Amino acid sequence: MNIILIIFLLFATGFLAPVLARRLSLSYPCSMHSFIGDIIFLKRRKKRKKKTLHLKRQKLLKDKYFFVKIASGVLLTLTLLSYYYLLQKSFIGTTGFIMISIFVFLGFIAFFIDAKHYLIPDVLTLPMLLTGLYLNEVYALTQTGLESIISVIATYILCTAVALIFYKNQPDAFGGGDVKLLTAFAALVPLEYIGWILVGTTLLAVPYSKATQKKAVPMAVFAVPAFLIALLVKIALN
Repeated sequence: MNIILIIFLLFATGFLAPVLARRLSLSYPCSMHSFIGDIIFLKRRKKRKKKTLHLKRQKLLKDKYFFVKIASGVLLTLTLLSYYYLLQKSFIGTTGFIMISIFVFLGFIAFFIDAKHYLIPDVLTLPMLLTGLYLNEVYALTQTGLESIISVIATYILCTAVALIFYKNQPDAFGGGDVKLLTAFAALVPLEYIGWILVGTTLLAVPYSKATQKKAVPMAVFAVPAFLIALLVKIALN
């Protein structure tokens, strides 16, 4: 019964991630009006044909938004259950697992916001950074507290250098939000894993940019899954 309740709560949390992402993104001064499934055509149409088209597109977006929430719930549930299984023999306890769940949940929200709006709010990355530092300081989940701080500083310097390199040719390809997100990841996983995450993210983001002909790249779309895999590998190897 307990495992059923846990699965339900994890799924409900993942289901809400796109909703919170939309609400959060709407609170920021950006030119976007909505998230994936929100109603974006608010102006009334004078012509009947245009109104019919508007209603069809509105229904399509709502349906798409619903499936996005379902997928988010399933993925978050599977991810955290995998961590829970691997951490059964550790000493982090319920509090530690809740902290990991919060970290992953905030990463999911960053994924959805960046996918639509090409931005990652500080209100997400800062709590992730503090949560990661707490986990390694108290539980030494993947590294010691001191190693975690060193990893954060080194990652921030490295990612800032990468952002400056991208800034010359593609100013929107690697922004400040991306730097802070990867720095938050470094609070939880060792520096060498950040290197692999950065390399993997870049190898995927560059072809995406060329294929879509877009200057701005939603780095969190590639970085968050890479981080979740890296964290899973690190926990499994501990």
